[in-house]
Amino acid sequence: MDRMIYDGREYELAKMNMKMARLIDKTEKSATIVEAYTNELETVRAALGDDTVKELLGTLVLEDIELTDLVLIYNAVTAGYEARIEAARRAQETASVDRPVLKAVRDMANDVRVIQSIDK
Repeated sequence: MDRMIYDGREYELAKMNMKMARLIDKTEKSATIVEAYTNELETVRAALGDDTVKELLGTLVLEDIELTDLVLIYNAVTAGYEARIEAARRAQETASVDRPVLKAVRDMANDVRVIQSIDK
């Protein structure tokens, strides 16, 4: 399950499904700043649930929300969804770097450094 970290606390996110993907896409394509804040609130509410959003923002009424906090929470939500994918990508990169052929190249490069240091 995806999680976000905000203000030192961890929060569970709703499942990343097509609904969430559409909400994030809609938010990212907002034409005006007002539309962006409106869409961010809709996305955050879908990702965290109304109770958690009210706890974090104090209200669900956009006109009364501190907009900087809303943006920070929205960014934490999207980062939370991306974190698992990013971790898997890093693991895959690490696995590909640890292949025997690349290890042999690294070992050879280290041998060249040793030889160069002896020549000096």
